[in-house]
Amino acid sequence: MHYRKHIFCCVNERTPDHPRSCCYARGSVRLRTYMKKRAKGLGLTDIRINNAGCLERCEFGPTMVVYPEGVWYHYETFEDVDEILDQHIIGDEYVHRLMLEDGQAFPEPPAYSRLKLRVSSVESSISGTLRVEFVNAANHPLPEFSAGAHIDLIIEDYGFRRSYSLINHPRERHRYVIGISLDCEGRGGSKWLHDNLKTGQTIEAGHPINSFELAESAASHLLIARGIGVTPILSMCHRLRELNAEFRVHYFDKSESDGAFVEELNDACGEQLSCHYDDGHSDHRLIAEKILSNSPQGEHLYVCGPLQFMDDVINAAGAWPKKNIHMEWFNRRVPKSKRNEAFYVVLARRKTVLRVDANESILDALKRADIVSEHSCEGGLCGVCRTRVLYGDVEHRDMVLSNREKTHEKLMMICVSRAAAGADQLVLDI
Repeated sequence: MHYRKHIFCCVNERTPDHPRSCCYARGSVRLRTYMKKRAKGLGLTDIRINNAGCLERCEFGPTMVVYPEGVWYHYETFEDVDEILDQHIIGDEYVHRLMLEDGQAFPEPPAYSRLKLRVSSVESSISGTLRVEFVNAANHPLPEFSAGAHIDLIIEDYGFRRSYSLINHPRERHRYVIGISLDCEGRGGSKWLHDNLKTGQTIEAGHPINSFELAESAASHLLIARGIGVTPILSMCHRLRELNAEFRVHYFDKSESDGAFVEELNDACGEQLSCHYDDGHSDHRLIAEKILSNSPQGEHLYVCGPLQFMDDVINAAGAWPKKNIHMEWFNRRVPKSKRNEAFYVVLARRKTVLRVDANESILDALKRADIVSEHSCEGGLCGVCRTRVLYGDVEHRDMVLSNREKTHEKLMMICVSRAAAGADQLVLDI
């Protein structure tokens, strides 16, 4: 039979028995199976979809070559497969966004995009927290963000990058608003910002990242915060009001004068807000247990604040389904002392191998090799350095990735997490 098109799909996948084989095409068997089923459903009887061995471009993940054109594609989703079939196979037009260049065997190292923001206003509250408003320095609309997201302020001259939650309405594109609490025991970033941020100043920032997503389809929402932990909660309240969703908010602090953004919180929440001022002496777990006891079925919980406060609330919610509890950590819990082992990382996009010594992180090893990788907190909290793992077992030590991100999306935080004990190598999408 004469076939109009031949498609060769790389389906080799790395296995524990063959760790150095053509293996970065993880997920390709599933995608190739979907392609064959989809082609049959479209009535494409004049094409043939073949399995192939190593196509020498496996560093990309799933790859295919379409003949007679000899066009190479890198694809990752069912939608990519649909686009190739609909646009190329049926429509005879190349899918340029998925095409590989002639002879290209490795992905290009990622190019990091930053925003240039201009400070449009700086206000200090009674509690000493700064309320800072930014606009795009080029006067363009700002990138969209979702409720609970944060941005990183990047001060290259002083060598720091700090994450701050966006407190304004997620639908706003003309401004970003953040709150900066002065942390006298921190690494100096908040003090520098308190001392130096001025109206009209231009500053670099990362694009919005969200590790504290709002589950918008939930039946109802319970939001609990203490102190500066209220900042991501504020944008959530704006969004929930817009959705006309069922929600309630409990805000804790030492006193009303110490409260951060209480007036804005009250405007956003109205009667849904309950404030608890305790001079720092209340048993937060008992209060949380009482609040949680009135929760309807299907409610989702969102918690943010100091470490001990969050532990108290989360422990009080011990009977809740884990999938219904959402957290954002501002401080890292000090892990139990573990013996680190040296291992190697293969940087797939650079065809480079680095040794990670026992006394350093993967991020440290990258810095030592003068390889730039975006990072911020260096404590497994902010999510900036999340990296895809192409092969290898990981010992996760972060406080930001979900179980799905770790197991299904194969992500890790390279600032704190390492190769699992006994594993001598990780292959990373860097």
